[in-house]
Amino acid sequence: MLEESKKVLEILDVEEIIIHFQPIVLIKEAKVIGFEALSRGKKNGKIISPRYLFNKAQKLGIKRELDRLCISQAFKEFKKIYQKNPEAILFLNFDCSEMDIKPRDAKCITEFANQWNIPYENVVIEIAETEVKNFKNLIEVVNTYKDLGFLIALDDVGIEHSNLNRIPELKPDILKIDHSLIRDLYKEYHRYQVVKAIVYLGREIGSLTLAEGVEKEEEVFETTRLGIDFHQGFYFARPSRFNTEIFPFLEKLLNNLITQIHPELIKVLKHKKLKIGEWRKFVFQIVKDLRKTDSTRFKEVLKEWILRNEHLECLYVVDLNGFLITGKIFSPDFVPRKSPLFKPTFINQNLMLQEFIYPLVSELFVSYITEPYISLATGNTIITLSQIFKNFSGNKYILCADFKTDLL
Repeated sequence: MLEESKKVLEILDVEEIIIHFQPIVLIKEAKVIGFEALSRGKKNGKIISPRYLFNKAQKLGIKRELDRLCISQAFKEFKKIYQKNPEAILFLNFDCSEMDIKPRDAKCITEFANQWNIPYENVVIEIAETEVKNFKNLIEVVNTYKDLGFLIALDDVGIEHSNLNRIPELKPDILKIDHSLIRDLYKEYHRYQVVKAIVYLGREIGSLTLAEGVEKEEEVFETTRLGIDFHQGFYFARPSRFNTEIFPFLEKLLNNLITQIHPELIKVLKHKKLKIGEWRKFVFQIVKDLRKTDSTRFKEVLKEWILRNEHLECLYVVDLNGFLITGKIFSPDFVPRKSPLFKPTFINQNLMLQEFIYPLVSELFVSYITEPYISLATGNTIITLSQIFKNFSGNKYILCADFKTDLL
């Protein structure tokens, strides 16, 4: 290996490969759980970027050899961290072109872990599938490493080459959410919701989530609020040579974050609870009117109430067979979308399978509140509150109120 390393360095015209580590933190427990190893070249005291090195190695046909050298150096340097903290995890990028050779030959990580006495359980192999041609081999190699005890992270989740259909087959332990989705997600509603969906997916399939490229306090807050497990990025530390001072520095930073984030999370919850509580009271007031009203006049009552709450987008009544009996009564400021995809439902349309209808039709619930969703009537994001009521004639109905979510 030593001779091979010298040859690689000579061909690339660099003096050595150095390893910088970037910490990966668990904010909820105020601790560093591991480090990602990031390779750099060095010549005449200057740092050479990994992109330049690997592009040059690709052109010269020694990319695999460079990758082995980088992995070897990563284990050598990580040994110093492991000796200080035996619970530390090494996050290791793996060149997936290795997956296009026979799976039994792709075992350099095992060799180097053994050489430096690093337990397999302390290593996360990061898989970026952008260059994989033979997915069958990828599955076989991943399963081999998992059976040995290595953890598997799927890197760059959310960008062009990360195919969601491969996640069920790879069954990764960690989903690393790409920095392009994390950046300014607190400003971008749709980006925020995509990240939220990935977090939900991770929980459903048993994968932890990691936010990459976190740089701003607002990103820390929003990703924590979404329930992302781990964080990595310049906000916490830039990649650098390992220094034991990183542990007390980050412990202090993370404890300060906990004291800052906790009240903010409570504030958000209180606001949401207050707003939804107000909406529930408002719906109950409408129900009080409807209870005294014949079903033929429900529409008139709804037209009066739609004017009394600026957050309301729509009101309507459904019978216990799931059929819309009033049509949808919209707020006066509602502007219909031109696309035929978004059209209000019509009287006598069957709404039985709506999330907020079927639990009440079955009488498992007397009221229901949805998570935010896109209305197919308007194309807007709304929350629907539904409530069973009985009018003076003794018949049961369901009042539905669609509220705008922009103030939640």
